[in-house]
Amino acid sequence: MKAFHGLASILVADDDEDDRMLIQKAFDVTDFCGRLYFATNGEETLSFLRRQLPASALLPDLLVLDLNMPRKNGYEVIHEMQADRQLASVPVLILSTASPCNEPCIGPNVVGRLAKPSDFTSLVELVRSLPQYCATGKHTCEEVV
Repeated sequence: MKAFHGLASILVADDDEDDRMLIQKAFDVTDFCGRLYFATNGEETLSFLRRQLPASALLPDLLVLDLNMPRKNGYEVIHEMQADRQLASVPVLILSTASPCNEPCIGPNVVGRLAKPSDFTSLVELVRSLPQYCATGKHTCEEVV
């Protein structure tokens, strides 16, 4: 059953333990009742996604991806996802401290690129806005700083 306005599961890939903890707390104060998964580096992210195949119904509804991670950065994760037809269908929202305006949209499955919020209230607002990034099924890159 879908939850949180159409999102049944979300994978958050971020190597920073403090950021993962804050993201978990932000989800806790929202009405998200789906499955929330975490990966701590790019290899772990791809491994998680590949374990969900061939049953693509088990893939997350959204991947929230940091760019600056060890053992494959976010760009490498996106590149490998795009090389796999099933993984390329997973919407990716980049959430990073990396400068968001330096590069164009980096793939058709990248639905947005956001700067990590600097305060908890803004993070909660961002979490509440996540359904808009995959509700329409359109993959258009937008930047919000």
